[in-house]
Amino acid sequence: MSDTFPKVAIITEPSSGIGRSTSVALSKVGWRVALFSRREEELKSAAEECPNPTLIITGDVTSETDVKRLFEKTIKTFRQLDLLFNLPFYLLRILEIDTLTLEHWDSFISIPIEELPLESFQAVLNVNVVGCTMTKLAKYVVDGAMQADGVVCPEPIMDIEHMVDTVVHITGLPSTVQVLEIDMMATKLPFVGRR
Repeated sequence: MSDTFPKVAIITEPSSGIGRSTSVALSKVGWRVALFSRREEELKSAAEECPNPTLIITGDVTSETDVKRLFEKTIKTFRQLDLLFNLPFYLLRILEIDTLTLEHWDSFISIPIEELPLESFQAVLNVNVVGCTMTKLAKYVVDGAMQADGVVCPEPIMDIEHMVDTVVHITGLPSTVQVLEIDMMATKLPFVGRR
């Protein structure tokens, strides 16, 4: 991360849950944030909770044109980019493993950035939340999630604040420290993956 302030972050899917909580938390510690999602009303609502300058950009994270516009508008508005926080939660609608294709998985873990000005930002932080945090999207996990052996059973969850506090801590580290990836999961969740 850069040691200068204010820093600028792009956060995808910040309308609710992890994205919203992270947007608000980063803004509260001095970050300027660009919020990117398809739902404009939810973006406006999230932006109202951010005390520092906030940019709202509507678009689809799977669209190369929309993502390119996101980067261009963010850099034009804030003149820099320090962090990409990518949360494409649209994949969570696919709950049955039988319907998950390689194309779905690829779109979940990647954002089309091949032609973007990557030299203009300081870091991309990959946060893997294995299992679930207590958000609206967690209901299916609390009620029961399909396991590798075909059994549906409840899974442990963790408080969203633990994940958000971790991101805020990491983004506050000096430029002499680099964190590329974090894997977080609730206690008692089978180590990496379902039971």
